[in-house]
Amino acid sequence: LYENPSISPMWVLLSIYNSYKEGSEIDKEPHIVNIRVNDSKYGTTDPIGPTKVEYGRELYIQIITESSNIKSIKLDGVDQRLPEDKSKYTLSNVTEDHDLLIEFDPIYKLVTLTKNYDGTDTKVIGGGLYLLNSPVTIKAEYTGMYEFEGWYQDEVLVTKDEEFTIDKIKEDLEFNAVFSVKKMNITIG
Repeated sequence: LYENPSISPMWVLLSIYNSYKEGSEIDKEPHIVNIRVNDSKYGTTDPIGPTKVEYGRELYIQIITESSNIKSIKLDGVDQRLPEDKSKYTLSNVTEDHDLLIEFDPIYKLVTLTKNYDGTDTKVIGGGLYLLNSPVTIKAEYTGMYEFEGWYQDEVLVTKDEEFTIDKIKEDLEFNAVFSVKKMNITIG
């Protein structure tokens, strides 16, 4: 090496450095993308958790949600543009480790219950806010001189059952419990 005066030791060091800098075979090891969600009851991803990605490759992430919207996607703490197709996100040209956080914003639906008789002898149970696609059970209770006729929506009978369940709530709902006064036969005499 030193016998050739046209090759200096500095040139040799620069050549070695250039062969190992970013983009070289040594740096092309797989990288880890840690995929997290803010609350798994509102949505998840596939894959989730630490995921190995070959150097320079794309990572396709399926976003799975039935009860929320995507609030934000953060890559290494920086907000990213939300994808047009809300069911998937692509991380392109992975050349380093990343932390990816997908935040979900839950969607709630309101169940409003009313009744035609006020007072303590009639009661409706089950109104309130429910997470989209969750089950809802409503119930009518009565005592004393009342009897239950049915649950109505917009004056249309839904059911005569005192209690019923909606498997998955999709929209805000209103139900009216209709009670009537029991007919009593009084015999005099």
